[in-house]
Amino acid sequence: MKNRKQIAIALAGLVVIFSLFLVLRRTPFRADEPPRPDPPVVRVGWQTVWATQGQIIQSMMRTNIPDLYGARTIFSAYQYGPPLNEAALGDELDCTNSGIVPTINLISKSEDWIIVGRQVDFLVAIVARKDAGIKTVGDLRGKRIGVPLAGGSHPYALSRLHDNGLSEGTGPENVEVINLAPTEHALALEQGVVDAVAVWEPTITLLLDKGCTIIDEDHYVGFITVRKSLAETNPEAIVALLKSYIEANYFVATHRDLTDKWFAEAAHMNPTLVKRLQVVEPNLKVSEINQIQIAVDQNRVAKTQQVADVMYQLKLIKRPLKINERVDQSYLDRALRELSQTGFKTQQISITTN
Repeated sequence: MKNRKQIAIALAGLVVIFSLFLVLRRTPFRADEPPRPDPPVVRVGWQTVWATQGQIIQSMMRTNIPDLYGARTIFSAYQYGPPLNEAALGDELDCTNSGIVPTINLISKSEDWIIVGRQVDFLVAIVARKDAGIKTVGDLRGKRIGVPLAGGSHPYALSRLHDNGLSEGTGPENVEVINLAPTEHALALEQGVVDAVAVWEPTITLLLDKGCTIIDEDHYVGFITVRKSLAETNPEAIVALLKSYIEANYFVATHRDLTDKWFAEAAHMNPTLVKRLQVVEPNLKVSEINQIQIAVDQNRVAKTQQVADVMYQLKLIKRPLKINERVDQSYLDRALRELSQTGFKTQQISITTN
């Protein structure tokens, strides 16, 4: 009887050993192989006075969307494009959210930045001071216009002046261009420091509330740019980030009141005013997440190329650019392929901070 027990125990041991052998055979193990590192943290810069980019970023900051897709992120806020670019060029950021002009400025100064997706379509406009008697761009002759130099509306304003036969400078036949940050526009108009400003939302609606008038407008586009060296060494991090952007766009489309409230708090603006912003972004009108589009189509590339050419002609950038060569949508293509297989995580979203 004792021998039978010993034989049974021995046989059981052999079964266990054989099972382990099969497992190890299927999954080779190397004792010297280091564990896989966590994906890198992506340092994301965004702009506090730019709608509706602000709502999208707030959705990523105040929910678990990045965590759901495995994106490790840290967000840093900047008022507008120039200080954002300064941080990017100073190796303080890995990703920027900016309009045509700051994007062009960034990629013209460093080969290590590429466009990987579209951020948001937005309105730029020249807004004239109340009771200034300015109804057209031509009426700016002999006046002063406030422009955020190197910001999103800078070349737009200069182009409109030139199109109307106006030159920058002082005197009755010219237009004096004064450097003003977007947050300074309202006070400068009110005090008569300038007669008009070139700016974007939410400042446009703020100025209209004060009786100012739009005398010219255009549609611009914003981009998601990333550090090329990071994307090449850690493509998974960029793919995860782009998945988060898609989900965040849909969150804004389906939670407008909440995300407007979040943006108003971040921008220190009246929530009622934020609700009245002029929105031209198509993603905010979708009914299904599969309708969200953050690809950079050729029409938007052509628009950006046109602005880049103007900036080079005006000597706002030192060298000509070929925008197509700085757009890499392979990371977005991969993100969309993977999402088509795994599906979205919309139902798992939760608010992490109020």
